[in-house]
This record gives sequence, structure tokens and C-alpha cells, in this order.
Amino acid sequence: MRSCCVYILRNWLLASVASVLGFLSSPSSYGQSKPHQILSVQSGDPGQIVIGLEGDPDPDFQPFFDIFWLESSYDLIHWQVTHSVLHTNGSTAATQFTSPSNNTACFFRAVTNICPTALPKPTGPYLVGTVSKLFSSATRNSTASGTNREFMVSIFYPASPASWRPPEPYFEPIWDTGTPRGVTVLFGKQFLTTPRATEVPTNLVSHALPGLPLLEGKDRFPILVYGHGGQYFRRDNIHKMTELASYGYVVVSADYYDAWFSYLPNGTLAVYDPQSDYDHTKLSTGLHDLSVLDTRFLLDELERLDQSDSRFGGRLDLKKIGVLGWSFGGAVMADVSRTDTRVKAAVLYDAAFWSATGVTLNGLSKPFLCIHSMRPPTPDWPLPAIDLVNRASKDAYFFQITDSDHGNFSDVRLIDKPTPFNYQTTALILRYTRAFFDHYLLGQTTPLLDGPPAGTQLYNWKQK
Repeated sequence: MRSCCVYILRNWLLASVASVLGFLSSPSSYGQSKPHQILSVQSGDPGQIVIGLEGDPDPDFQPFFDIFWLESSYDLIHWQVTHSVLHTNGSTAATQFTSPSNNTACFFRAVTNICPTALPKPTGPYLVGTVSKLFSSATRNSTASGTNREFMVSIFYPASPASWRPPEPYFEPIWDTGTPRGVTVLFGKQFLTTPRATEVPTNLVSHALPGLPLLEGKDRFPILVYGHGGQYFRRDNIHKMTELASYGYVVVSADYYDAWFSYLPNGTLAVYDPQSDYDHTKLSTGLHDLSVLDTRFLLDELERLDQSDSRFGGRLDLKKIGVLGWSFGGAVMADVSRTDTRVKAAVLYDAAFWSATGVTLNGLSKPFLCIHSMRPPTPDWPLPAIDLVNRASKDAYFFQITDSDHGNFSDVRLIDKPTPFNYQTTALILRYTRAFFDHYLLGQTTPLLDGPPAGTQLYNWKQK
């Protein structure tokens, strides 16, 4: 009983300090009404303590969430981020975090006063880290001057606790909202259509923290490679990537030729220009094949990282590689699955198979799952996917999600229209994505793949 009281008293002391200082490691300039702070620490159910939190951002961020990052310490000297709590902005419900009282951490602090996000918290057991790397490929021959051989890659991975560092913006600094071009692109038909103050989308973040150490241990992690949508960018599905990483996958995503913007480490801005580069209408004869080459080069680089990288060396399971992609990127990943023996399985979101003639002519012999919308870009959009399943001999799946559209397979929909239906649809897509890879890469039993349960959003299920 005495040790429990000491534990609570020590936390109450820190809670009091936190309420005065706010532990603001990244001060806000957005007129936040209530900074993040710990209000209380008290005993809950047997073996647990409950930490009460407070904070609310500027009204411009009310449609979204705020991430409360918590660092913990056992001696008030050594701190590491161990938990995050997702606060629904504008909610009057208490924001709480429950921790085991037998945890070695005796002190907690809130480390930032604003961390707005449009993305749900990953549900897996691990923190998620991220790093971005510049790759250079001799196979590239784009006409984009000065950037033709270089492209950016982001990696998301299960991480061990370490000192907190601010998450990267969802939209990189290249989203210059001070210029007509920046505003036009950000709120154009390719991206966001809901009018908001420009600093809102450009200050949203993800749940991945840059530079965290890879999860400790000797295990090798299965690999997933993601292909972004046509004229989108490598971060257009961060939520899916962080969710999968939180369950132990290393997820890799590259900016293809048609990534509208890509910001290189030396400050170079690579801008896709459909006039001087490849016309978007010629994806099937130009960009598709080049993106397949980029992905195969990326797989080569992952082998190099496993051999010598300080973070990933000896930790990547190169025998368990899957691919996933949305729209144009879905077709690219289908072709990579078809042509590269290193890839074992593919999940394809509303894939633009019109750009992948090799796939539609020859079919897919590896396990694949096609998830499609009910309101696709054209009425015949899902027909090639259905044909692929009908022609497959085994391990092929197709279904549609009722009331969904093409944008439901991208995070951008959660920024543009953060509605309960869109969150529910995203969660459904992820459940089947993870079940598929858990089964075909990890050998786990996944009843979800037995068929659609009654009363769900699933429609037109097909399986071989």
C-alpha cells in the first residue's frame, strides 16, 4: 500500500509542475486556447493508474484530432516517449490515459502543446518511427531537369521508445501556400477540396516520429512496399503505413515520376510537369513502366539496407515481401508482383488496371486482394480486377465497399472530409489488408478471408 501511495504522490508532483509549465517543447503559433497538460494522476482499477489530460487547439483544427504525446521517466532525468493519446478536438469528454501501476516509469509529462492530425491512432502494440532517404537510380531518364535520377523514399517501422521529437508535417514544406501555385495545388482537384485556412492542412501530422530506433531485438521484419496514386505522393496513405508498421511491418513508399511535388534534402523542388514530362494520359506507355522499374530498384536498395544500414541492417525479412498500392500505384504494384520473384503477395486498392496491360493480358499467379469502391472513376473500372480473380487458380480475392468512392482509399479523404463513415471505411480496408498479409506473408490463420460476414459494408465478394 505504501509503495502505491508513493507512486501516486510522485506522479502528482509532476502533474502539478506540468500544469504550470505545460512542458511545451514546440510552442504553437496558432492561438491555441488550451495547451497540453497533465491535470491529474490517480489510482484506477487494481494495478492501474489513470492520468487526466487537458488541451484543445485553435478552432480551425476542430474537425480533426490532437495527439497527446507522453514521455515517461523513472528518475526525472532520463525521458522517453512511451505513449500517445488521441483527443477528439472540441469534445467535452475527459481525455485519459491508463497505465499499469507496476510500470518502471514513475513520472509522466506532456511534451508538446499542439499536434493536430486527421488520422486515427494506429491500433498495433508498437510505436512507429519513420525515416526519409534519397535514392539515386541510373535507370531513371525523366526530363525533369536536375532531379531525373533522384527520388525520395519514406520508411515506416515498429520502433522502440526514445526521447520525443516533433513529427513531420503530413504535407512537406514544399506546399508553399504563399504562392498561387501552392494554394491551387493544395486545394485543387488532385488534393483537398474543402476550403480551410491553408495553415491547417500544412500543419497536420501523422503518428510516426522521425528517427526513432528500430524495435529492439533480433527479429527480422516483413516488408511492404506501397505505390501512391497518380499525381499524388509517397505520403498519401500514411495512416495505412503507420497502422501496418504498428503491427511489426516495415513499410516503404517512394515518390514516383508523377509525384506532383517532391522535396529533396538539398532543397531542390522536383515538380511533376505533365507538359514537359510524361502526359498523365500516357501513364500506360510511359510512367507505368518507369514506376515498375523504380519499385524493382527500391527492392534492390532494401537488400543493400539489410546488409549495411545502421538502423535496418540484418533486420529486414527479404523472404517476406508484399506490395500494396492505390489507383495508378495499385496497377504498378500488380505488375511488380507479376514480374518480380521477390514479391509474395499484393493488395490493390481501386487499381487503375488500364495502365497495366501486362497484368490484364497475363493475369496474376501470386496471392492478391483487390478492394474496390462502389463509385469508381468510370463504370468499368473494377471489371479487370474481377476478370483477374475469375482467371486465377487460387488465392485471389475481390470485393467492393458500399457507398465508397475512389478517394476513400487515400488519407486525403480523411483530411478533406473527416466523417464517421470515412473513418469506418478506412478501418475496414485496413482490417482486410492486414489479415491478407498476416496470412500470406506470416502464415497466420485469418477468418476474415473466409468470406464477408453478414451486415458489413462488403459487397460483391469473389474468391478463388
